[in-house]
Amino acid sequence: MWAVFPAYGYLSLPGLRQDAERIGQQVLASFQVHPQWQQKQRQMSQSIVIGDTLESQRLRERAQQAIAEDERQTSDLISRSYWAQQERYGEISRKRENGILGTVDVVDPYTSKQYKVEWNSNFYWMSDQGYIGGTLAHDPPSGGPWHEMIQRP
Repeated sequence: MWAVFPAYGYLSLPGLRQDAERIGQQVLASFQVHPQWQQKQRQMSQSIVIGDTLESQRLRERAQQAIAEDERQTSDLISRSYWAQQERYGEISRKRENGILGTVDVVDPYTSKQYKVEWNSNFYWMSDQGYIGGTLAHDPPSGGPWHEMIQRP
């Protein structure tokens, strides 16, 4: 008995990880066993187990399905674990970069757009004209309407 297991891996340019992940998932989802090969395997198996009872064959099919499902779940677990680790490494890199450059990441709560600004304030604000300002106290800068930005931890 033998089997072919799909390989899963790729390299991507920075900023294209999500596209590469989506393509990889589509490739994995499109994996199929060729029907002619599957039929030939069935015929070979049937000739070998001619003396087996019908119940024995049903048990074998259920066992093969269970094994295939276990392999799929194991593959999914490995993939999820890998991407969770990559996310953690990304966060570590982002925080290291901010520490070295003296910056902080802030997010506009209305647009969800993220900005990297100089770390010199306790609170960050955005004006209606798109200017970002910082204050030490929780009071917006003067000179127009401002809304508070959210600092990423």
